[in-house]
Amino acid sequence: MNSPIPFKAIQPLSSHLDDTKDFLSSGGSQSAASVPFENYLGQFYGGVNDTINNTGSMLQEAMIGKINNLHSVMASAAEAKILLELATAVTSKVTTAATSLFQMQF
Repeated sequence: MNSPIPFKAIQPLSSHLDDTKDFLSSGGSQSAASVPFENYLGQFYGGVNDTINNTGSMLQEAMIGKINNLHSVMASAAEAKILLELATAVTSKVTTAATSLFQMQF
């Protein structure tokens, strides 16, 4: 009888971003309010991209037989799907907010 396949621990979303404390402290005398928002988005989308690329590599390795643990491949694909959906939602919200700001009349 085969031994059970161990489950991979679910990583929180923050693991896809660089450590926020290090990011904020690297600015020297900058306060948290003066750190550009684009840096946060860049880190987030970079983490999403890395996860998707990693999943693609795992799928290719599974297809050629290098990975025997299909569960880890499917878990990685599900994680990539969720992150892609979150990235799409964030993009939509930022775009909607920017459009609202541009439509304001002063």
